[in-house]
Amino acid sequence: MKEMLPTALHQALFYWANKQPQHPFLLAEPALCYRQSANYVSALATQLSGSQRVAIWLEKNNHYALSILAALSGGACYIPIDSKQPINRVDLILTDAHADTLIVDDKHLQLVEPLLTKYPQLKVVLIGEKNTQQAANTSFFDWRLHLETEQPYTSEAWCTNNLAAVLFTSGSTGRPKGVQLTHGNIQHFVGWCQNNMSLGNSDRFLNLASFNFDLSTFDLFVCLAVGGSLYIANDDAPKQPMTLANVLSEHQITVMYCVPSLLNLMNRIGLWQQAEPLALQHLIFAGEVMPKPCLKGLASALPNTHFYNFYGPTETNVCLAYKVTEEDILNNEPVAIGLPIGDTQAWLIDEQGNPVSNESGAMGELVIQGSCVTPGYCLESQKQANHALQIHSTGDIARYHNGQYYYHGRCDRMVKISGFRVELGEIEACLLAHPQISEVAVRYCAHTSKLIASYALTDAQIKIGTLALKTYSAQHLPTYMIPHKFECFGTLPKNANGKIDYPTLAQVNDE
Repeated sequence: MKEMLPTALHQALFYWANKQPQHPFLLAEPALCYRQSANYVSALATQLSGSQRVAIWLEKNNHYALSILAALSGGACYIPIDSKQPINRVDLILTDAHADTLIVDDKHLQLVEPLLTKYPQLKVVLIGEKNTQQAANTSFFDWRLHLETEQPYTSEAWCTNNLAAVLFTSGSTGRPKGVQLTHGNIQHFVGWCQNNMSLGNSDRFLNLASFNFDLSTFDLFVCLAVGGSLYIANDDAPKQPMTLANVLSEHQITVMYCVPSLLNLMNRIGLWQQAEPLALQHLIFAGEVMPKPCLKGLASALPNTHFYNFYGPTETNVCLAYKVTEEDILNNEPVAIGLPIGDTQAWLIDEQGNPVSNESGAMGELVIQGSCVTPGYCLESQKQANHALQIHSTGDIARYHNGQYYYHGRCDRMVKISGFRVELGEIEACLLAHPQISEVAVRYCAHTSKLIASYALTDAQIKIGTLALKTYSAQHLPTYMIPHKFECFGTLPKNANGKIDYPTLAQVNDE
């Protein structure tokens, strides 16, 4: 890993604040230039002094991004929590990540207050315009007071191995996994983008991904690395196509990174035409398989745009990348996930863990090694020994063909829903904790993009409605993990080994 550049991660904010102080950094309200943003971050970093692990639970807006940069500038790592996470999951995250500080707004302070007695040492920072809340161990940060107050642009000393972020993903045991990313992990990806994507300070990035989703590291840190401008869309933006069209047009967005399912929706409703005139130059997709009809539709609607397919689980961030060619658009072959970026190495292994020869057509589980591989998980029980060697077995089946890797599904029961990684076992573990459910099986129907939960009750006389089960699930799971359909059985079908027979359930559910 090369020595960090002055434009590495949060350092870039202060670099550009000196170089181009009036250049717009954050485009959504409150719109802020680089100088104002650096003043805000420096002041908040001072208030976070002494913190090591800063959890952030805010509405998704400019304050969220600036809180991330302040945590890093103060020498801490950031632990992003989705604004709509249920309080039970927030509790797990605070515990497993060993958070010593929590940044909240008024809304989330009210939600988290019942938990604070459990964390007497937790320092809470409330971001707002006036202090309307008084809770134990809570300090107030009035951001408006600091925008025009010049601050010394300094940050704590750090190195590539310092922890930068802890991103929580779905876990098969029923407990989310906190993936630890170092400065070096993120900078490996950011540096590759700087060197390979022809980006500059005139570019305008659109952030759609939640900050607890690894796609967001591109939006924030690549934008900063090149001195660009960033529009942070709220959580509901992907569900409001007309609002999204207005943002693309009004702010002349040039760089957009999102999941294919959103692009598919935008194609279907003709959003690109509604957003004209467009300035979009780089459209990146990841997190799901790109359907070929969707890609052809994008190419037709956006003839002057470059398309990229990025690949990588949270444990490696982006580790393979592919730039779509004219030939890809014309043929009916799947879109490649590409080749390793930076110092990354990739190879295939068979079911016994033996390397598979990289001959054209070879298939196996994809294994990744390099600076992109994270140190592993927060909990010792979840850690993998190979991570110490910067090696990660992805659990993804890939094919090597014509000099590129292609994605061919999973080895296990993990699925991707709207780009989020979902372990079906985590949903099952949640539902099994319900006092009236004796057994449960959750499957994902690819044809309908629906999660289906089949369950049996402890007492056949008891009836539980779908609404009650959805309400129960919402208390423990993020929205995207709540099953769309619940089906009650007297007993779930079993195979010869006495295990739940998922293929039989699939036939029943799909009928």
